[in-house]
Amino acid sequence: MTMHTSNDNIIATAGEDTLIKIWDARAKDCIGTLKGHRSSVYGLKFGINSNILCSVSKDLTLKEWDVSQKGLMETFYEHNNEVLDIDHFNATDFVTCGNDHQTIVWKT
Repeated sequence: MTMHTSNDNIIATAGEDTLIKIWDARAKDCIGTLKGHRSSVYGLKFGINSNILCSVSKDLTLKEWDVSQKGLMETFYEHNNEVLDIDHFNATDFVTCGNDHQTIVWKT
């Protein structure tokens, strides 16, 4: 399971079931589920000071979500194998690494 926290008490969790759960940390309630990955989700990262959440998966994709709308914005394809982790590259971009030995900077 992977977990990441935004700045406004929202937590995102994900794992082998392909689902991303959005939680209200104060109320300890699940407030939404994001569906779109076709395999295990390995990493999550909220954008800096934003409602954007990016996820990476065994399905070779990076997905960009709008948590406030609980919807998928875009799917990115570039890795040739499982995408293992994600982090910020700067305030607007993300960086991923995968089992294909690539590190990719994404301008989302």
